[in-house]
Amino acid sequence: MFRPFAQIIMLKLTKTNKNINLIVALGNVGNEYLLTRHNAGFLFADSIRRFLNDQGYETRTEREKDYILTKFSGLELSILQPTTMMNSSGRAVQSFLKYHSNKHQISSLMLAHDDLDLGLDTYKLQFAKAPKNHNGITSVENELGTKDFFRLRIGIENRELEDNITGMEYVLKKFTQTELQTLESLYTRIIEREISIV
Repeated sequence: MFRPFAQIIMLKLTKTNKNINLIVALGNVGNEYLLTRHNAGFLFADSIRRFLNDQGYETRTEREKDYILTKFSGLELSILQPTTMMNSSGRAVQSFLKYHSNKHQISSLMLAHDDLDLGLDTYKLQFAKAPKNHNGITSVENELGTKDFFRLRIGIENRELEDNITGMEYVLKKFTQTELQTLESLYTRIIEREISIV
């Protein structure tokens, strides 16, 4: 079902009734980073794009210097994926908002990212709260000069069989197939529980 551009529909966070019109999904670009745990935010972006496509919202993708932007026909929502690498993610967000602040406010932003403080198959959707150490989030906060935006914290901790590996090493390893299936199920639950299209 095609939805015309003239019909503007909003995405809301179900529990807060807060409009969200920009999802910033964090990750690293490049084939060597595909399906790594640090790219859980990128994988969430893929999942929500598929969901919205299934709902009839067609996508348009734009590539800029510091990011890839996805827009949806008839839906007041953009998904931004920085191409600056994780630790410089804030530069991409700031670059986008500099030219689009009339449509996209920081208070309507949701950052989707991996979180080693949470176990695999868990998540938290919170305002102004983040894991203890995450350079991508720190970069965004520093560039925007505020912590006041929503964060979708996607749990990736699953080191029972790899307890000698450091966090830095662990986040750059690829998800197993079983973990990817668990993650996709988690994303479905997040979309069903947390997001409303009105």
